[in-house]
Amino acid sequence: MATDTMGIDRTQEAGKQALRLIDQLLTERPQKVGHDFSEAVRCLSAYRDALAEIWRGSGADVDRDRLARVNAVLSVIMGGHFPLGGVPWGHIEKARQQLADVIAGH
Repeated sequence: MATDTMGIDRTQEAGKQALRLIDQLLTERPQKVGHDFSEAVRCLSAYRDALAEIWRGSGADVDRDRLARVNAVLSVIMGGHFPLGGVPWGHIEKARQQLADVIAGH
């Protein structure tokens, strides 16, 4: 199943929205888990789902790699959403860069 240009644009927009929300988290650095983390997780999940659909259609290694990298970012953000101790801001900063690299095609 090939993805059309409109589908790719929507996929990229979901990724960019997730990136904006993570940037907001990093700016505000809330002390408690709240709506902000939930929204970032929702957007990342939508981006991940869209990338999974692309990979299912293409079977390409590059698409599988993008999906794996976004899954890793999602795991880190989930860890920040439900931390065992303090929010791991350093890990979230690294995950944010990983997401930006995926969106940029690196």
